[in-house]
Amino acid sequence: MKPVLSILLVWLVRQRPKFSPARRDNLRCPFYLLFRLHYLVHFVTLHFSFLYNFVLDNGRSITNLETNKLATLINVNVKGVIHGIKHAARAMISAGSGGSIVSSSSSAAIMGGLASHAYTLTKGAILGITRSAACELGVHGIRVNCVSPHGIPSEMLVKSYQEYLGKPNMTIEEVSDIIGREGSLLSGRCGSFEDVAQAVLFLASDEAGYITGHNLVVDGGFTSASVEMSSFYSDK
Repeated sequence: MKPVLSILLVWLVRQRPKFSPARRDNLRCPFYLLFRLHYLVHFVTLHFSFLYNFVLDNGRSITNLETNKLATLINVNVKGVIHGIKHAARAMISAGSGGSIVSSSSSAAIMGGLASHAYTLTKGAILGITRSAACELGVHGIRVNCVSPHGIPSEMLVKSYQEYLGKPNMTIEEVSDIIGREGSLLSGRCGSFEDVAQAVLFLASDEAGYITGHNLVVDGGFTSASVEMSSFYSDK
């Protein structure tokens, strides 16, 4: 399967004399076909008057990544995000109504040892472009943020656990239990796709209207403190 960009577009349809209720749809296009991002944004702005929110996310397994495939990973994780920001910003600037752009980074970008060097490199780049784009686009009323999830039991993560522990039949429930015990300060609580989705929707909403250039970490506190130290504070 080829790398795929999952694009969540949250937009308001311009109507006179006021905006209609928010409408949400999930559109997908191949991330490596960067020119399609341009046509996707063009379609939305043409059909719905203007683009207000643009959310970039991607995810494919990087297990067994070879050095000569680094360029491909950069195309998927970095170039796709940059082109998405570029085309979304153009549409938002043209509309003159501001907007919000949200991309997806990773806890691996803020804590070492959580992923391969190549993956960590690309996710770190997203933190940089998020802050850089926020600096430029703020004058147009456009906010640029990203989210950094950790320990979400995705198909990719479950497969990684299966290979690492040598348990090919390991279930998503078993992986979730391990994450809840060892990968979160919220004992027994594993992250979910809904947790990440709610974080993205918050950054895209008016409630986050004064937040830009920010990396919202969705990790149950894992990157903030040592999970192993929790017993130190417990009553004996």
